[in-house]
Order: sequence, then C-alpha cells, then structure tokens
Amino acid sequence: MVRLAAWCLVLGLARAMAEDQPPLIIPKDGMVLKHSVRLVPGWYKLPNGISIGSDGVALDLNGATLDGGSPSFDVKNMTVGVSASGVQDFAVFNGSVTGYFYGVSLKHVSHGKIVGVNSSRNWVDPLSLGPKAPWLNIFSDIRSPDTTNFGGGILMVHASDISVRDSLFAFQENGVDCFWCSRVQISQNDCSNNTGWGVRLYSSTHNLVSENRCDSCNRANLGDSAGVLLACSSSDNVLENNQARYSGDGFYLTWTPPNQPQPLCCSNDRNVIRGNDLSYAGANALEVDFSVGSVIENNVVNGSNYGMWLGYSHGDGLVRNNVIGHNRIAGIAIDHGQNLNISHNVFVSNGNEDVILWSDLQDHYPVENFTCLTGYDHTPSTGYVISSNAFHRTDKSFGLLLENTTDTVVSNNLFDVGGGACDTCTSSTWAGNHFNTTYERGESIIGGTATGGNYWRSYLGCDVDGDGVGDTELPVTLGGSLGLSSADYLPLTKRRC
Repeated sequence: MVRLAAWCLVLGLARAMAEDQPPLIIPKDGMVLKHSVRLVPGWYKLPNGISIGSDGVALDLNGATLDGGSPSFDVKNMTVGVSASGVQDFAVFNGSVTGYFYGVSLKHVSHGKIVGVNSSRNWVDPLSLGPKAPWLNIFSDIRSPDTTNFGGGILMVHASDISVRDSLFAFQENGVDCFWCSRVQISQNDCSNNTGWGVRLYSSTHNLVSENRCDSCNRANLGDSAGVLLACSSSDNVLENNQARYSGDGFYLTWTPPNQPQPLCCSNDRNVIRGNDLSYAGANALEVDFSVGSVIENNVVNGSNYGMWLGYSHGDGLVRNNVIGHNRIAGIAIDHGQNLNISHNVFVSNGNEDVILWSDLQDHYPVENFTCLTGYDHTPSTGYVISSNAFHRTDKSFGLLLENTTDTVVSNNLFDVGGGACDTCTSSTWAGNHFNTTYERGESIIGGTATGGNYWRSYLGCDVDGDGVGDTELPVTLGGSLGLSSADYLPLTKRRC
C-alpha cells in the first residue's frame, strides 16, 4: 500500500508539472501568439516569423530554429523572426533565429526578457564583408530611408525595463540595436564578429551594458565600426565589465553633428565606463567626444592607435585607475578638453607620449552651427588635475605633453620616463600650470612620508630630512621643458643626502 501511494504521488506531481507548462505547438508562418507556448523542437522555414500579440506571453523556443531564408534589405518592410509590439510582461527564450533582417524586433514594449537566444547570421551588408567596405553612418536612426547600417540580431525601439542576457548575436551587421530605450539590461551576451557594432545605443538613457563580449566588430578600413557605439544623447548609461577587443574602436561615444535641434542628437554625457577590456582596436580603444562628466575607470586599453581619445570632453570628468599600455600613437589624447581629473592610472610605453593635452586656440565648432555645444568656450585646453599616475617608458619621449594648456596641476606622479613632461615645448601659452601642490604630510606615490611634487627619473637632487621630498637642485625644470613658473619645487625622491 505504501509503494502504491508513493507511485500515485509521483504520477500526480508529473501530471501537475505537465499542466503548468505551456502547450507544445508546431509554429506556423506569420502566427500571432495570444498565450504562452512551447515549440516542438525542429527547424522551421518561416519567412514572416512569429509575433507576440498579448501581454504576459512567454515563447519557449524549446531548442527550435526559426529560419527566414534570406533577409530583406528593407527597414520598412523588414523580415523578423520574433517580434513584439505594444506589449509588456513577455519572454522569449531557448532557441535560434536566423536568416532575417532582424532576428528579434521589440517596439514600444516594457518588462520583457530575452534569454538564451541565438539570433545570429541575420542581415549583413554584403559590401561590408569586402575590401572596399563603406563607412558607417554613426548618426542614422531607424527612421532613416538608408537601411545600410541596420539589421542583425535584435532591434529595440522605445523599449524599457527589458533584460537581454545569455544570448548570441554574431556574424551579421549589428548585434544589439537600441533606439530611444531606457532601463534596458544587456548582459552576458556574445555580440562578436559583426561588421558594424556589437551593441548600439541611440538616444538611449539609464541602461546597463555589462559582461558582454563584443570582439572583432570591424570591417576593412574600419569605417567607424566598434564593439559598442553610443550616439545622439545616449547619457547616464553604465558600461561595465565588457570585453571589446580587436574591433574598429573598442567603445565609441560619438561627437555631436552640426545643425541638430536640441535635444535630438547631442553629446553622450555622464556615462560610467568601468572595468572593460577594450584592447587591440584598429583605431581607438576608447573614444569619447564632447562628453560632459564621464567616469572612465578600471579599464584596460592596450595596443591600439590611441588608448583613449577624449576630444572636447569636459565638465568634471574622471579618468582613473586604468591600465594604458603600448598604444601606437598615444595613451590618452585630448584636444580642447576642460576640467578633467586624470589620476591613479598606469601608463606603459605609449607611442610618442603617454598623455597629450592640447588646443590650437581656435573654435572649430561655433554654436550657430552646433546648437548642442552651448554654455562653454570651446577654444581652450584647461583646468586638468593630473595626480598619482605612474608613467613607465624606456625611451626619451615625454610621459606628459601639454600644448597650449593652462591652469593644470600635476602632482604626486611617478615619471619613470626619459623625457619627463613638458609644457613649454610647443606652447604659446602655459599660464597657471603647476607641477607641484603645497607640501603636505602623507604617503606619496613612491612611499615617502610627504607629498607635493612628482618623482622624476632624471632628478639628481637628494632628500635631507628623510620625508621623500628633494631639498637640493631645485626647482626641477627638466632642462627647460617646464617653465620656471610651473616647475616642480617639491620633487619626490628616494635619494638621501
């Protein structure tokens, strides 16, 4: 009797579990789902795909593959494998979608999940695969009649509170496209080997892009391809712990185009770029243009043309705790930047200079043509704080080069470099620059008990009182590379008198 009762219990539980699962169906081309379903595993040729037509629908692909056959090159009549429009509380998971213009399309939706979906080998511009690949249009949006830079894994338009994770979006034009999205989480996906962008955010704010792989997103001549692209006022996003190596750019946060009515397409501001490996880009590991208040920290940016190109960035931005090494032209390059803090970074043998900050004292972006760039003077390079960085190189090039850069404070850095730094080499102005702060007790970058200036490999003076600050052969001008008004009067040293 006990054994019979146990079997009855097992059968009852199995029956209950079966009743809780959505029904198994064989999908039909163009079908609209009004309730949750599971697909019978198989490979289905569905040129018109499947759409979710009600709130609360879960589509379990159950290992099935939806095949569109040949993607249509028409953004207005594009083929889509799985689509949802105007619904909420939906889910798509556990299967593959291929051969469409976009594998998945989500428009005007909220509170949805895309999990464990392989949406790869969808539309790719054939020209992007050849030796004369065209340049991408970084400012085009989904309303554009030119569909060249669209198509790929997943499209989200006016989507909010969506989670896209543990999925594969590879070998197509783009991996993930987001237009006017907010509070979308894109995490733990593989968006590699696309010819445009691994992830694109366009006019999208307060999103999280984390722990994704966006390697080798590029094309011949690069053409503004990137692992991750942010365009047109994509602000207040967090990009963290991603890998985007061997792409055109690792991350590209674009500049603002001319004659754009605010706030349609302005700069990408207050983004946090943290803990990413963006190395070995064909162009720049990280490019952030015209940005206000960006935080760039704990990244690895090695082996590219520029480790970071941060032109016109301003507004109390932070660049800290990054590893920047062996880039071909420079580690960090900033033209016309203002009021940025560059601290606690490690630089190793970057091109001509580890850091170059400059201005040509010209305004190339007059506000009458660039309506977004109001509220500040575009002309100067000024107001930097450069502290607690370690510069290592074996040649005689400069760790830090300031060209027409003013009101900058450089202190507590380790210049283990032949050339040290220079603010007079090519400048017509260097007013207000200082290569030391006031003398203060506290641990220095070389382990001394006081701070003030910088450690210079070429400094031959010595420390009389044992605080780690030099007391002889002052000031440090590096043979005239630093002007007397900006020279280091409190150099750090381990050499005792």
